[in-house]
Amino acid sequence: MNRWWKIRLTPRSPFLIAAKRITANDYETLDYIPARVLKAAVARAIIESYGGTPEDGTPPRYWVDPGLDPARCRPEWREWIKPFSEILFSDAMPYGAGRPPSTLLVCKVDPSHSPQDDLINRYALRKAVAAPGQLPPTVESGDAGEGRRCKECPQRLERWKSGWRLPSGGRQPGKVAHVQKRVFTRVELDVWRHTHRDEHLFSVAVGIPEALVGNTAEPLVFEGWIHAPEDVDLTLPPGFELRVGANLGTGLGRMEVEVFPEPPEDRKRWAEFGDWKKEVHDPSSVALVLVTDALYGVGGKRPVASLEENLAEYARWWQSRPSAIPAPSSLTVSYASIQYESRYPFVAGQPGIRTVDPLWYWLGGSLFVFSVTDPAEEEVLLQWATAVVKCGVRSDVSVQGAPAWSQDESPALSGSETTWTPVRAWSAGKL
Repeated sequence: MNRWWKIRLTPRSPFLIAAKRITANDYETLDYIPARVLKAAVARAIIESYGGTPEDGTPPRYWVDPGLDPARCRPEWREWIKPFSEILFSDAMPYGAGRPPSTLLVCKVDPSHSPQDDLINRYALRKAVAAPGQLPPTVESGDAGEGRRCKECPQRLERWKSGWRLPSGGRQPGKVAHVQKRVFTRVELDVWRHTHRDEHLFSVAVGIPEALVGNTAEPLVFEGWIHAPEDVDLTLPPGFELRVGANLGTGLGRMEVEVFPEPPEDRKRWAEFGDWKKEVHDPSSVALVLVTDALYGVGGKRPVASLEENLAEYARWWQSRPSAIPAPSSLTVSYASIQYESRYPFVAGQPGIRTVDPLWYWLGGSLFVFSVTDPAEEEVLLQWATAVVKCGVRSDVSVQGAPAWSQDESPALSGSETTWTPVRAWSAGKL
């Protein structure tokens, strides 16, 4: 059995997370902390507390492995060392706000107006396409697009684009938070002379320890989740600090960190399927939303496939995920609203080695409606979906890596990439 923990990080200095490249000389921080960046920050702290340098005959260490002697580490990290490879991190987001479902729509003119979730309308249209002889009332009457108008003004709705909607269990539920950033311009250094190069400027947009919640400036807090073996105590002492992100030598990335067991009511709230049953009245289906990004697959551009082929592939992916309760044998994905992107991350535990092939990620907020074709498996479907919410979904893929600076794309080293993603039941407009 594994246990859920919450990790809370309070920035004490500006920060630069992942340094997303906007143009050739413009870099911008992300407004959340990816799981691999968070785990790397913890690993760095453990290794630095372990001590030992190449000068005293100790080989340099780049990753935490079970061979480390816990007695050499600071007391707060001793519980982390042995099971470190089994400790799974999620992304840490402002105030613990998950990404909104990809079906959530907001007013095009005034985003402060109440958002609307378009899933039920889209699901009805999808079923109409699958069974054109049984059109839902909204399709027959021509009112299928009515839900795309704001309820507080006559303007059209659009997909959620920016900001973090605070969860219903937080202090300001429903409010939208925007991480504040500041731009600094610097002069590039000549790599040979190590002096400033004239007319070579670059800018960096760093995050500051402040967010705009609604119209009010609030101290910024990041919150994420950790999944760890039941017998491991991850508690850290009060006031403990981590250095997170890039350019740490310049003073960026200082964050006070707190790790504590997740309140049981959080998991119960995420496993409530009442809204879906109320809206759809179909016991053979459930809807799940990815809270953070999930690793889907590896490889180049995929061949064009039909919608039915894609849905069947998604169902096979979910059936192959480890779960306390096996997925129903007749599981299908009857509807999916997905946002995705490809990345070339560094291979875990191998400094300077980047994946040769792109890794494809489903972004947080991606939504899946699952159904079973066998009525006898309706109860199994609900039990499986509840188990997924309670345990999250883990994805492991094998990758080939090569030095990031190499021009030769032939595979050099083998490795693996893992993501662990919290999942929640869909609920009408709530997070």
